[in-house]
Amino acid sequence: MTTTGPAEAPTRPIPGIAAPGNEWRYASGAANGAKFAPFDQITPENAKDLELAWQVDFPVDVTMYNGITAAPIQVGDTLYGCTNNNLIFALDAENGEQRWRFDPGSDLSGVMSKKCRSVSYYEASQPVEECQSRILAATVDARLFAVDARSGELCTSFGEDGFVNLLTDLGEVKKGFVLSTSGPTVTNGVAVIGGWISDGQEVGEPSGVVRAFDAVTGDFVWAFDPGKPDYHGRPPEGEIYERGSPNAWGLFSADEENGLVFITTGNATPDYWGAHRSENFEEFTSSVVALDSASGEVRWHFRTVNHDIWDYDVGAQPALVDLPGPNGEMIPALLQPTKRGQVFTLNRLTGEAIDPIEERPVPQGAAEGDFTAPTQPYPTNMPSFAGPDLTEADMWGITPLDQLWCRLEFQKLRYEGQFTPPSVGGSLQFPGYIGGINWGSVSVHQDEKVMIANWTRMPNRVQLIPREEADRRGWDAADAEGNFTVSMALGAPQMGTPFAVTNEPFMSPLKVPCLRPPYGMLTAVDLETYDVLWERPIGTAANSGPFGIKSGLTWQLGAPMTGGTLVTKTGVVIFGGSQDGYIRAVDMRTGEELWTHKLPNGASANPMSYVSPSGKQFIVIAASGATGIYDNLNGHLVAYALPD
Repeated sequence: MTTTGPAEAPTRPIPGIAAPGNEWRYASGAANGAKFAPFDQITPENAKDLELAWQVDFPVDVTMYNGITAAPIQVGDTLYGCTNNNLIFALDAENGEQRWRFDPGSDLSGVMSKKCRSVSYYEASQPVEECQSRILAATVDARLFAVDARSGELCTSFGEDGFVNLLTDLGEVKKGFVLSTSGPTVTNGVAVIGGWISDGQEVGEPSGVVRAFDAVTGDFVWAFDPGKPDYHGRPPEGEIYERGSPNAWGLFSADEENGLVFITTGNATPDYWGAHRSENFEEFTSSVVALDSASGEVRWHFRTVNHDIWDYDVGAQPALVDLPGPNGEMIPALLQPTKRGQVFTLNRLTGEAIDPIEERPVPQGAAEGDFTAPTQPYPTNMPSFAGPDLTEADMWGITPLDQLWCRLEFQKLRYEGQFTPPSVGGSLQFPGYIGGINWGSVSVHQDEKVMIANWTRMPNRVQLIPREEADRRGWDAADAEGNFTVSMALGAPQMGTPFAVTNEPFMSPLKVPCLRPPYGMLTAVDLETYDVLWERPIGTAANSGPFGIKSGLTWQLGAPMTGGTLVTKTGVVIFGGSQDGYIRAVDMRTGEELWTHKLPNGASANPMSYVSPSGKQFIVIAASGATGIYDNLNGHLVAYALPD
């Protein structure tokens, strides 16, 4: 170690050149995370004419680990993106032709969740030695690296020969226990990055620390460790960041003008037991945290779940928008969507609630030795994206027999509404750990103040397994090489607690949901009044059926989904994350479906849009099949545009 005590970088970070408004320089369009495309070429009137412009096919050898989940970014005449095994590519924005590829040589052994949700662009505002403009990205074996945006060559003056080791100061790390599923957020000259910590394995997994590094040199600048939120340096010699703290695995947002970066956190490991958590762990669990981008100091934070024992970690990127106040002034707002299906509206400078928040009583009675919070926070005016509590009448089946089975199982399970605690006898969790609203987050029309939310209705069956029984079954945490004995659905060991856990979607013996459709919904909300403008199921039953057999039905059942939306200046909403494998254009003002096109594979990425140097607006989405039922493991990047 070379640095101890307060955070202190050798040189002051160099701010980047401001992004122009006509480019898609961030995974969500802009640093505000709003996924708003300020372009007017594609409209509700002509969206029906969209056609395939180009398609890039990534063979299975580079995308076999869950394909592509990243929306590419666009800078000038070039698109930049990544595959899930961290191969970085640059493409011609006009025709998709490859300009370069860079393979960081990630060690994929022992890694259970291989994802790359974003890459970042940085162009120094003053001359630097090499890589004046660069792409920064992270790997599934926990390294941050930089390559020249023009050539794809490694920036060797960044870190050590181009790489920063993100395992530094974490102590012992088993393979696959720490990885970066989202790229860094670059703001005011620093690259801010968190990481994903393996779910459900054991108490005291590595720290969920978030760190900032100089975007030019790779030097450490500051840290935010939820275990020690007031300390922002590297640990003193011989110490490490506090183990077991909440991690931050999603995309971050930034307000550069006010020097803020907004991160979202999960719960302390493991997920479904919390009696061991410290006061700081509890304080920063499942939260949105506003950090000073220069120092890492906590400006404010808001916890979306009290004592989270449901894996309601906040993966959705915060969306920033300015909203009119009661006296006509504009209030700098932050929208925080959650897996539990609530969206909180906060002042992004202070953390104060714009939409008042009330604490409501929730079911009590955790497993012996743990506890439940007596109340949970709810926004007063924003509609819920969870759906009403379930009843036996909501149980469903494609035959009378499996419907009967589902109704009987519903009666057996403990269920008292949202926040029913996990139990040894089995509990129903609704929404399940998929959401609600997951990492795809929401999109926001910045001019008309309309929020578009795609959300999921899917309950989970969660059951605590006493330690003696888990030991008898041979369940244990992964070994040093990352070899897992079980998965979350089959059983997570939660070593160091009295209980292991199983948690899986509530399905019938025919492998269809026990809950009646719809499962995937699209909703538009007026952010000035919180009125629902429209709400509709999204996605057909084409790729759904018993035992995973595709039905081919065009019935709009509202298919399970992942990813998120974008919205254009003209009010066209684009969404491609439905399990049926279609990309759609929807009218923001009415909910009318304007256009659909069958993707070459399912999509789990957010769409993006840009206007190329020739003046043509494109819609691009990665289609790699990770949404559920799919035909192949190949990855595809697909672009659409209006005909010439």
